[in-house]
Amino acid sequence: MHDLRSSSPGIVVVARDGTVLAVAGGTPPEWVGQHVPAALGSDVQVLTVEAVPLHRAPADLAQLFSGALEVMRGQASHQGVDLHLEVAGDLPLRAKVDGRLLAWVVTTLVGNALRFVRTGSRLKPGGTITVRLDFDAAHSELVITVQDDGPGIPADRLQHLFRREAKAMHLSGLALLLVHEVAVAHGGTVAATSSTAAADHGTTMTVRVPV
Repeated sequence: MHDLRSSSPGIVVVARDGTVLAVAGGTPPEWVGQHVPAALGSDVQVLTVEAVPLHRAPADLAQLFSGALEVMRGQASHQGVDLHLEVAGDLPLRAKVDGRLLAWVVTTLVGNALRFVRTGSRLKPGGTITVRLDFDAAHSELVITVQDDGPGIPADRLQHLFRREAKAMHLSGLALLLVHEVAVAHGGTVAATSSTAAADHGTTMTVRVPV
């Protein structure tokens, strides 16, 4: 991977042929056109330009994520998926975060889950996705959990979800890589657990962000 420097920081995700797949941050399209072709190597697919720029501002956390999920409810309903939001009673009313990016993280994780539960799980037609907001007071962290009862992710794929490598570079892998970068930019983390067992299958994505 190449680490490029520019006055317009952001992340550029490209295919091996130079096709731009995603842009996050403030990287302008004209900069991409000038620099990506020259920087590409045989294995280069993700170009990190400095860090994801954050625009922190006080945000009502419950309202922020409730609004983000509202745009997903139509798709979930169409697929027969129950989409729930649970908010812990001790969640801070407001926190200084980049609300736009964190809302994008939640909608991306829910959208990714919908790709796998849209035809229903093996036990429940249609499936269920639950988004939960908790507060870890011991570490002063907002904990965002997105849990689904889909078929689960095989162990050999789970270990590659957030890595910049060929095994992770399918479309959902690109999205998860950007989720990871947003979490890290906030000083946080993202992790995944999953089971493919018939009696207890599903995937849980957990994002932790200091607030």
